[in-house]
Amino acid sequence: MLKLRALIASLMLMCAVTSTSLAQGGSVHAHILDGTRVSETQYPFVARLSYGGDLLCTGTLIGTRYVLTAAHCFFDSRNRRAVGNTDVVARMNGVEYSSTLVSIHPTYRARSSACVDGEVDAAIVELASDVVGVSPVPLVEAPSPVGSTILLVGYGTEGTGNTGENGSVPPFGLVNAGSTLIQGYGDSPPAKNNSSTYYFWKFDQGEANTGSGDSGGPAFVYAGDQPYISGITCGGEG
Repeated sequence: MLKLRALIASLMLMCAVTSTSLAQGGSVHAHILDGTRVSETQYPFVARLSYGGDLLCTGTLIGTRYVLTAAHCFFDSRNRRAVGNTDVVARMNGVEYSSTLVSIHPTYRARSSACVDGEVDAAIVELASDVVGVSPVPLVEAPSPVGSTILLVGYGTEGTGNTGENGSVPPFGLVNAGSTLIQGYGDSPPAKNNSSTYYFWKFDQGEANTGSGDSGGPAFVYAGDQPYISGITCGGEG
């Protein structure tokens, strides 16, 4: 059974995030399986991040020109920085924005292992201009408790729990979304409290999951109609 983990947004802030981007396990990126395609205008604050014309990762607008994503998105399979400060294009609400700076969290260490406690797999992409007409999404002020429903949104590879990834990605103008439950903190055996900077969920029947290209993408919780970033996808196993 696939187990995915996400960096807890509130604890990441306590670690003084100053950087950009996440992927899965160094060079492997993540996607939404058993999700639903919807218009990108439904989540205008979720960014499709590309490099050289190809999908890189997913991110979320957290300031007028700042996108939060995973740090590992910017490294290759040999754990070397492969994406430069001005190499990223962020598409939100049908508009493309160029990057001017990619800041990697200072505790992050590129390695084959993903979601290592104490190593914050996060980055900030600074854009060349403000994103107009889209409200940034705030981060939660405290970790979400076990049992909370989180909404996963991403531009990565599609597929199902029965067949796995099928290699397709949502066409331009569409994005995938689906829900799952937080099932624990840390790794196995899971911590029963929020002492870890990561939480995990299992890909159970009837739920959605992340996959390649969804790394760095948001796990939202809602208070009324207001979304908050509870975490960002870092990786998984299975």
